[in-house]
Amino acid sequence: MTLENNNRNAKYLYIALILFLSGFAIRLLIPHLYIVYDFLFISTLYFLAFFIINPKSKKSVALFILAILAIGGIYTLLPIIRTGIIFFTKGKVSGDSSSAYKFIPSKMQILLVAVWISSLFVCFINKIRISKIAIVIFAALHLLVYTGFDIRLKEVRHNIDLPNIATDKPIVIAHISDLHSSIYPAEQEYLINKIKAGNPDLILLTGDIADDYTDFKGTELLLKGLEDYDTPVYYVTGNHEYWDENFFEINERIKSYGVIHLEDAYEIIEINGTEIMICGIDDPDKYIHYKNDIGFEARLENLNNAADFRGPKILLSHRPEKAELYKNSNFDITLSGHAHGGQVIIPFLINGLYAPNQGIFPKYAGGLYELVENKYMIVSRGLYIDSLPRIFNPPELVWVEVR
Repeated sequence: MTLENNNRNAKYLYIALILFLSGFAIRLLIPHLYIVYDFLFISTLYFLAFFIINPKSKKSVALFILAILAIGGIYTLLPIIRTGIIFFTKGKVSGDSSSAYKFIPSKMQILLVAVWISSLFVCFINKIRISKIAIVIFAALHLLVYTGFDIRLKEVRHNIDLPNIATDKPIVIAHISDLHSSIYPAEQEYLINKIKAGNPDLILLTGDIADDYTDFKGTELLLKGLEDYDTPVYYVTGNHEYWDENFFEINERIKSYGVIHLEDAYEIIEINGTEIMICGIDDPDKYIHYKNDIGFEARLENLNNAADFRGPKILLSHRPEKAELYKNSNFDITLSGHAHGGQVIIPFLINGLYAPNQGIFPKYAGGLYELVENKYMIVSRGLYIDSLPRIFNPPELVWVEVR
């Protein structure tokens, strides 16, 4: 091996070591940035693969093929291994065990690895030198797919300071939206455990928890898991609950788990010595089942003027596109969903590509928005993880700490 090759290989090893240590540090210090450290770890594997390859050596090409297979295997076979372990230890596999695949872009990675291995094999049998540029392009593509299509649950935290909070202890809210009956691993235990681990004072559901095209099971599993948890759960409808022809039955099933449906109504509760008004307004599509519906704007105005209350007021409303109405109301915080994070995000450039009722490049795709001074709207990107692709837009469990 020439001095040039030695220097090249040393460079790859140094880069791999730096990437690995950086990923490990981020994993320890900022665990919720899982996409970043996964990106660094898989980059480490690629640079180690670059260390192995030498286009002039058939043996090195074979080793490189094995390295790529190992990379693909690590990120595509783990769900299969996990399911096998569950089967052999418990004697059965729950009906949603395959949902483990939802947490990595398995099918896309299998396709990429298969295409790459086939290309390498053709090069190998025809004694064609493998272009380093092709390797870099494939590595970049693999990393892009891995990070872009990764839909493991992300926990997002927003801290809000309000002048009318009478306690030093923060009020912790779990904001859940747009589940659309999706099922997370272990029959919703993964999601339920995440919620309980955050020890919320309130659990607030802002619509589309159920879906008109998907079986109710996912919704039922979540609500059943939270039923025995000593935390108030409040709920407002989204458009998909109203779109279900069995809306009244679905709504009663949701309430049967102790969930309080704020049907254009409010409740005042005390948390940590502070009284809070929780207000809820049903989705504008309420008219589908209530033909005499007076309209969203009128209902919101009635709710806004319903009580003379000077403490913090939190509004649950599915639709973020109504932000101008919320801005002109007396609600300190509005929690919404519906936008699904704009479905596609381009990091650092576009916060969302398209959202229903907002169109292209939605203004309120997801995140914290200060509508006016001391008046906020938080839009969840939702928990939906099934048919529609989410690109650089992982599902999120939103935490709000009010101080």
